[in-house]
Amino acid sequence: MIEKETAMALTTHLRELRKRLIVCVIATAIGFALCYNYSVELYGLLTKPLIPALPPGDAHMVFTGVVEPFFIYMKVGLFGGLILASPVILFEIWGFVAPGLYKGERAWPSIWLVARKGLCRATASVLAKVAPTTSAVVRPGPTVAAMASISAHFSPACWRVCWLRWGRRSRWAREASSGTTPP
Repeated sequence: MIEKETAMALTTHLRELRKRLIVCVIATAIGFALCYNYSVELYGLLTKPLIPALPPGDAHMVFTGVVEPFFIYMKVGLFGGLILASPVILFEIWGFVAPGLYKGERAWPSIWLVARKGLCRATASVLAKVAPTTSAVVRPGPTVAAMASISAHFSPACWRVCWLRWGRRSRWAREASSGTTPP
């Protein structure tokens, strides 16, 4: 069956894009409002993998700026809102892009979604092998104290490592609790 091709003016495309962007912003704002109400609980959930890995007696987070705790809760709410709004955002992106694709080109996103799962698992396995070796480099010594900064914990690299080690104690924490000295 031949699809009916309709040409749209540039201003019509821009109006449609504006409408879809407004929907995405509204969905993100609603998600932010929901997640900001629970940002303390979400913060606790995100710091859960790090706290057991800290030295005994120092299992708490520190902040290095006056407004850092406020902005951390804002970031947690915003990223949570983006995650909650992601189905709407992806639907709006697809709704804007799909009419401009040929029928054969519309199959590529579904193939990409299937491949994405394998690529994420491959990345996670590589990071799982690399993360324990890096802990030996950054392990505190006799003159250096381990202090977990709030802003450092919420960097994207730290999120990836914490995601890989969710619920498990790091090698450094296991060695510290068993009394063995690391190399």
